[in-house]
Amino acid sequence: MAIDMLPTLAAVTNLKLPEKTIDGKNVWSVLTGESDESQQEAYFFYYRVNELFGVRYGKWKLYFPHTYRTMSGQELGKDGVPGAYKMVDLEEIELYDVINDKSETKNVADEYPKVVAKIKLLANTMRSRLGDYLIRARRV
Repeated sequence: MAIDMLPTLAAVTNLKLPEKTIDGKNVWSVLTGESDESQQEAYFFYYRVNELFGVRYGKWKLYFPHTYRTMSGQELGKDGVPGAYKMVDLEEIELYDVINDKSETKNVADEYPKVVAKIKLLANTMRSRLGDYLIRARRV
C-alpha cells in the first residue's frame, strides 16, 4: 500500500503542486487532529505497470480479469535454482470477503452484485484519473 503525501507536504511547505494528475489528497487537518474526517472514501487499488488489477474497499477485495504467475501447486526448486511459475488467467471478476476469508478461497461476486457495482464505480473513477492499460486511455 502506498499513500501519496505530496499534496500534504506541498500544503505544509507552501509549495505549488505539479500540473500532472496525482492520486493524493491534503490530509494535514487529519494528521494534526483538527479534523477526524477523511477527505475521501477509503479504498486501495493495485496497479501492475499501467493495468488496474484489483481494488480493496472495506472488507472486500475485487479482482479484475488479468493474467498472473504463481508458485501455488508448483515445485519450489532446489540447489539455488527456482521452481517454475505457473501462469493463471483470471477470466472473470472475483470478489472476496477478506475479513471472513483471509485466504481468498470463495469468490462471492455473484452473491453481492451491489458490492461489485460499487467497487467497479470506484475503479472507473481511478481509471479516469490515472489511466489504465486495459482501456488504453485516460478516461473510461
